[in-house]
Amino acid sequence: MANATFDFANGFATLTLETVPNPILTPGFHGLHIHSVGKCEANSVAPTGGASGDFNSAGAITRRRVTPVIPPAAT
Repeated sequence: MANATFDFANGFATLTLETVPNPILTPGFHGLHIHSVGKCEANSVAPTGGASGDFNSAGAITRRRVTPVIPPAAT
């Protein structure tokens, strides 16, 4: 659905997220989660074989401040 690029500088991380053409994803704000590898499968097993990592479901608070920068839509 998207490609993510992380840039690290001065103790901060900047995430640039570029969506790929998709008739389901409409313009606007959407929730997301990031995988350490480009693989997302239902009912997958953690790489270590143990329990899966922390995940905050809809409505949970991550306690991380995110400031989105949304460029103007292409015309």
